[in-house]
Amino acid sequence: MDDDEYRVLYERLAPKVRRYAARQVSPDRAKDVVVETFEVVWAKRAGAPADPDSAAAWAFGIAKNKVRQAVQERTRKHHDHRFVDDRHQLASDRDDVQVSVVEHERAMWIHGQLTTRDRQLFDLVFVRGLDRVTAARLLGITAGTLATRVSRLRARLTALGARFDADS
Repeated sequence: MDDDEYRVLYERLAPKVRRYAARQVSPDRAKDVVVETFEVVWAKRAGAPADPDSAAAWAFGIAKNKVRQAVQERTRKHHDHRFVDDRHQLASDRDDVQVSVVEHERAMWIHGQLTTRDRQLFDLVFVRGLDRVTAARLLGITAGTLATRVSRLRARLTALGARFDADS
């Protein structure tokens, strides 16, 4: 698949993928599903079917998997996604702007204390919400090693949060 074929596929399918995803997840998450879908399509474009209709079906299959993962993230309390779910809940419970500002400052301070490796792990698992297998593959480690690193990162985040609170 060349750049023009990718562009045509994106223009043809992105609105359909977004509508499909929005029926099952939030509108914001549906936008993310579109981005994630076409990131995978781009990464695997060399193996895409040559026929445009087959390529569309192939890409939509990827989209269905991304929607399924998004739904699982929202409903499952797996330990890799607990922080993401808790953070979204806190964000939706906030009514006071001052609390938001303080929480933002706290989060920025904590993030600034992390090592480069921990920031990368934080981004993949907590911000982007990648599943363990995908995140591990991107980091070049096993899923078990990733689980251990996530557990250690959670402990560091908790300790840094307590340190920030004590210093404030």
